[in-house]
Amino acid sequence: MELICSLSSGYARKVRILAHEFGLADQMTITVVAPRESSDYLWQFNPLGKVPTFRNGDVVLYDSQVIAEYLVETYRPEWMLSTGLDRWQSKTRLSMLNGLSDAASTLRKAITETPPNQAGVALQMGKIERTLQHIEATWDGLESEVSLATIALLSAYEWLLVRIPERDWTTIAPRVEQWYQTFKQRPSVEATPYPAP
Repeated sequence: MELICSLSSGYARKVRILAHEFGLADQMTITVVAPRESSDYLWQFNPLGKVPTFRNGDVVLYDSQVIAEYLVETYRPEWMLSTGLDRWQSKTRLSMLNGLSDAASTLRKAITETPPNQAGVALQMGKIERTLQHIEATWDGLESEVSLATIALLSAYEWLLVRIPERDWTTIAPRVEQWYQTFKQRPSVEATPYPAP
């Protein structure tokens, strides 16, 4: 079992946490690549050259959500559903959380442009703030839930804290911040930290 990834990727973090939660970490080789550079090794498995890419025998998967769902359905199928939601509502929540990661990544690119893309920053900030506030108001049982969705939320939220520290994310959704302070103490989270920027 192999995960080809960047350790700074929020998408890969989700998969790495799941591996620890499911007791698969010792079976999963982590191969770190720089996807924006030439990578013949990655390209032989994923023609798009995107990370994370996952291999398990003859199975080759890419897109973090596909990989995560494969691991959940194979090892812990009850993690697919969020508390109180049916299958399609749960999938919609996962899609929203993946979009949160997308917006965070795009925001960082807009901030680091020379000069910063202020319109892009405002657009992505709006997406992130609305999403966090939506989670704050509508996620019943967040504090007690352990699922693919909470792993995805942890990965996206902590990425914001680490990669865009100049913004005070903790004031946007105080309930999410309070949940995060507890959830980040899980051994799976502590074992898979983001590298320093």
